Amino acid sequence: MKIVDIHSHTFPDSIASKAISKLEKSSGTKAIGSGLQKDLLLSMQESGVDISVVAPVATSPNSHSINLKNIAAKKDFGDSLYFLGALHPDTPNIREEISFMKENGFCGVKLHPDYQDFFVDDEKMFPIYEELEKQGMFLLLHCGEDVSFINSGKGNPQRTATVLKKFSELKIIAAHLGGYLRWDETLEHLTGFNNVWLDTAYCAFKPEAEIMQKIINTFGTEKILFGSDWPWMEQKKSIDYIRSLPISDEQKSDILGGNALKFFQK
Repeated sequence: MKIVDIHSHTFPDSIASKAISKLEKSSGTKAIGSGLQKDLLLSMQESGVDISVVAPVATSPNSHSINLKNIAAKKDFGDSLYFLGALHPDTPNIREEISFMKENGFCGVKLHPDYQDFFVDDEKMFPIYEELEKQGMFLLLHCGEDVSFINSGKGNPQRTATVLKKFSELKIIAAHLGGYLRWDETLEHLTGFNNVWLDTAYCAFKPEAEIMQKIINTFGTEKILFGSDWPWMEQKKSIDYIRSLPISDEQKSDILGGNALKFFQK
């Protein structure tokens, strides 16, 4: 079974060092990787990851330039790196940009309410969700706290639930097990939706064992996708965490890759 990391990040070589340094200072967290695409590939080789999904976060409205760079990068990395589309809430001509992404092979986008300054359930975001739903593209959404923006409340699970309910055909991967440091709220608000999946990015050994077991029992392992959040968490450590869970080997394989392959219909 292939191992698929559904949630990783890289930066262009020209800005990677500066970007990582800036994020380390704002978060008070030390990156474990350089953010360079070549080093993500090295991490994949060392940890046995077959495919890493790279999730760019556009911090300015000029997200089109990021998409152009990633279209070129897709040709260089083949099936090893899979790039999501970059989109900012203030990107001009949102619908046209989403159509452009769809036409160029991007099947999903990443949005981050803290770094992009929006509340997940703000009505200004609805045209984006509506167009993603129309185009059959999924949304990888940062959920819960961010170490640089503790208690912002912009991406809490209750807000995500509002979007899931209103846009019932929009497939949402609620990152960080649905709400980083807000896992009780994940269990309270995100259950019962057919259109939500949870990823494990930056969650290796973070939730208490009791909470993790409740999430598995409530959502089922088929709704959980492996993610590391590289370069902020080691891929090997994240894989070891999944393999340490008290579930069957088949369920572990599903989380580590089988569920993602079904999700992408590969």
